[in-house]
Amino acid sequence: MTTTENVSEKILASTIITSSLAKSSPMIDSYVGWLMGGYAAAFGLTIASLESLSSQLPTSAIRTILYGFAVLTVLAIIEKLLAVVVQAFAAGAAVGKDIGAVADVDFNVVFSEIESSFGWPAKSMMRRSFEAAKRGDLTLPARRAALLAKLQGTFAGLIVGVVLIVTFVVAMTARV
Repeated sequence: MTTTENVSEKILASTIITSSLAKSSPMIDSYVGWLMGGYAAAFGLTIASLESLSSQLPTSAIRTILYGFAVLTVLAIIEKLLAVVVQAFAAGAAVGKDIGAVADVDFNVVFSEIESSFGWPAKSMMRRSFEAAKRGDLTLPARRAALLAKLQGTFAGLIVGVVLIVTFVVAMTARV
């Protein structure tokens, strides 16, 4: 490992970033879960009431609801995977910070052991982060996790957008 200037400041910045991710990512994920639950309930009612709804909604509106559910399912799976990665990173960073602060640790061994316990693509991501840490870029892993959290938020926004579009299309085509 190389000698790095401003180590305390970089560790503080990384800690602040990971602490915020540990709070925001579960909130976004919970919101998406509730939104998907509500849409799934509406989807289930639509399927259960198809016969009676056919007089109120054209086939195109019902098709929009069905396609919307498929699109939302894919987006929600991606959002959930991002949430898992971000939250796992934040939890690991918190444990690592506490242990690393009190122990004389050979980080080459720690990095090697952590990296060997994961498969692709996590292993590849960790390797690059560990290499950056060895070069002295102590905040790169936190910045990458923040990028994943931004992607998670983007997918949450896409989910909200799809729900609003489907709702608008169905409302505009309803025969009431």
